[in-house]
Amino acid sequence: MVNNLELHKKSKQFPIKFILWKRRLQWLGHVIRLSEDNQPKIIVNSNTFPNTQKLGIKRKKWEKIIKEDVKVLKMKNWEKQAMNKTKFNNSIDLKLNELNNNYLDGHPLYS
Repeated sequence: MVNNLELHKKSKQFPIKFILWKRRLQWLGHVIRLSEDNQPKIIVNSNTFPNTQKLGIKRKKWEKIIKEDVKVLKMKNWEKQAMNKTKFNNSIDLKLNELNNNYLDGHPLYS
């Protein structure tokens, strides 16, 4: 049986978790660059999401998920970097490549 680490080494693909981090942060950068009156930015910046979930595990809020992503990737000044799309995306790629190399070398994802 092949474990996930061996599969990622052979396929030379990022783990799905890395792809999700990248997509969320790229979307966040897009929203940050929007004008203040743009609907997605208004929604992301508001704290008035309806709580429709009644049963089961409480979902994490977008803000908490993003803060965790930024913490794991050890990104500093990300809000300022996000204003420049190319630099921000390059920074995300650099951090993910670094994290992926550590992961493929057997280091834990979270340190």
